[in-house]
Formats: sequence, structure tokens, C-alpha cells
Amino acid sequence: GVTSTSDTYKFKLLPGSNGSWITGITLSTDAAPEKVITNAAEITAGNTKLTNNITGTLTASSGTYVIDLAGKTWSATTSIALNVNGASVKLIDTVGGGKIIVTQNDAVEVNGGTLTAEGVTIISDNGGGDALFVNGGTTIVKDCTLYAKKAGIDVSQNGSSATITVDGGTFAGTYSTAEDRTCAIEFRNNDKTVTLTG
Repeated sequence: GVTSTSDTYKFKLLPGSNGSWITGITLSTDAAPEKVITNAAEITAGNTKLTNNITGTLTASSGTYVIDLAGKTWSATTSIALNVNGASVKLIDTVGGGKIIVTQNDAVEVNGGTLTAEGVTIISDNGGGDALFVNGGTTIVKDCTLYAKKAGIDVSQNGSSATITVDGGTFAGTYSTAEDRTCAIEFRNNDKTVTLTG
């Protein structure tokens, strides 16, 4: 059995009726080892700190996520890297130099729920792609760098309601080769609320 007084635990060694008590053992409160993730689909709700570069797509439909790029690169070649569709997702980069980069689509899409991005770099290097495509939900972008060949932020024309707050940062079209329709923020025939500060 285990009994506790404050932070000190006592363990009785068994088997046998003559088991003896040992005292003064303190259980470690160190965090569990970080999980090594190679594909974005392996990210689950809770806190995730990347320990290496990853690829693939995460669709976040429920729960709360905090994803720390920690200086690493999250890339996707055939689809959106992050699709927020009902969950609450916070993207951060505590190390610096990390990025999300997509070569065949929009990089990050918000259809519902909440996305908060602070100090991250998001890139779409696709001719028709946006760094951040907002179709619904709530999006807060603070001190981020968003580059795309089309739009840094594309506020969709679709019917969903959306609220977007942009506080500082760098937003630009034309990440690579210049195209005819490039812009920092694109508004398309919609009824969305966008607040620009900083």
C-alpha cells in the first residue's frame, strides 16, 4: 500500500508478513518525455511541442490544442496542413524559425472553432493558395508572418460567419513567383468582421 504525508511517500515492501517500510522517497514530478511525432495526424488534443520536422495534415474538429512549432518545419505537399473545424487551436513558436509551409493548397484553414496564432510563420507556395483561409469561426493572428502567392489572409465569400483579429505581423502575397492577383488580405463578397490593430 501507499500512504502519503505532504510530498513524502512510504512504500511497504512485500511479499511476506515480515515486509519492511522504507521512507523518504520522493516521487519525481518531471514531465513525461516528449512524444516524437512525424506526421501531423498524430497530434492530439492537449499540448504538443515538436521535437523534429513533421509532414501531413491535421483536422482539429473538437478539443483544445496548443501546438508549439519549437523552431521546426511542418510541411504538407498535397493538402492543407491545418484545418480548424470546431476545435480550439493555439499555434506558437517558442524557439523561432519554425514554419508551416504548403506547396499544393492553402496552408491553414479555419471553418469553425477558434484559431489563435502567435509569432508563427505560415507559407503557401502554391499558385492559387493562401497562407490563411478563413471561412468561419474565430481567428486571432498576432505578430505572425504570412506569405503566399495569392493572399496572406483570404476572407472567404462563403456564407459562414467569421471574426478575425489581426494584431501586428507581416502579411503579403507573392511568396515566390509574382502573379496577377496577390494581396496581403483579400476580402471576397462576404459578411465577415475583421479587426486590424497594431
